[in-house]
Amino acid sequence: MTALTLPLQPERPARLLIDAVLVDTVRRRATVGHETLPLTYAEYLLLETLALANGKPVQRDVLSLTALHRTLNRDKLGLDRSVDQLVFNLRKKLPADRYGQPLIRSARGQGYWMAAGVPV
Repeated sequence: MTALTLPLQPERPARLLIDAVLVDTVRRRATVGHETLPLTYAEYLLLETLALANGKPVQRDVLSLTALHRTLNRDKLGLDRSVDQLVFNLRKKLPADRYGQPLIRSARGQGYWMAAGVPV
């Protein structure tokens, strides 16, 4: 019998600071200053996925799988706006970055991204 070998996953930081938002991957919460953001579980998972992507775009279907635990309907991909609605709701709860721009940005044709976080 052959053992299944999984690829090594990079060490996951316990906390990431992205502009003013601290994402705590151990406690599964996000804070700004001393205030915990009132995120739904799906919103937190979306934020964590984008934070761990280290500034790279994450495709909508990956976000759907990680945050909503379902795949996007490929037949109606253009009509399935569940990830977009989740991003919209999350953007309303997050502060703008130091330049007044949303922390979560659209990458046309690729998905969404946010600036790389700094492990703290």
